[in-house]
Amino acid sequence: SKMAVRCRTPYPVPRSHCSTGGWASCAVSGAVIPFYLLINVDSVKEDLVRVKEEDLVRVKEDLVRVKEALVRVKEALVRVKEALVRVKEALVRVKETLVRVKEALVRVNEALVRVKEDLVREALVRVKEALVRVKEALVRVKETLVRVKETLVRVKEALVRVKEALVRVKEALVRVKEALVRVKEALVRVKEALVRVKVAKAILAVAQVEVEQCYLCSKDC
Repeated sequence: SKMAVRCRTPYPVPRSHCSTGGWASCAVSGAVIPFYLLINVDSVKEDLVRVKEEDLVRVKEDLVRVKEALVRVKEALVRVKEALVRVKEALVRVKETLVRVKEALVRVNEALVRVKEDLVREALVRVKEALVRVKEALVRVKETLVRVKETLVRVKEALVRVKEALVRVKEALVRVKEALVRVKEALVRVKEALVRVKVAKAILAVAQVEVEQCYLCSKDC
């Protein structure tokens, strides 16, 4: 009913479905109006409402998820950096311990030389003490290496979480792009519909002029 057109003559304009390419003709003046140019304005409004309420809301939600995923990525990278710093510190401690081990071995060798030279019991005692210190240092090295391995495991887990977060970011960006494509297509349809509305208004204005000329005509149609 919203697409119906009436002439200001006593005769109604015949109706026809738009998809059939029908024409509406004035019963008096013979003015012809193509029905495919008579656009339902409500459909244009519905497209605009759909763009605002659905597509744009999805775009905003996807962008929020992208921001959250990026925040998680940053946090995971910070944890990775902190873990790497701890690994470096542990390796430094390992190096220092190995230096002490080497020094202890040097002292052991020196003590053995002294043992060979004089076979004194005190020298043997010092050798035993040096060996005990070497064993203790080696135990500390093993413990430090265990902590290094555990830290590296945590680093690997953090990197896995970073990769997963990046995958979610990519998926969210794909959804954002798809939503933006749908928004662009809807806006194109809206523009096309507005163009057809303008053309229809122009044709109706011409028909209105022709109908008014019918009233001024003195012929008895």
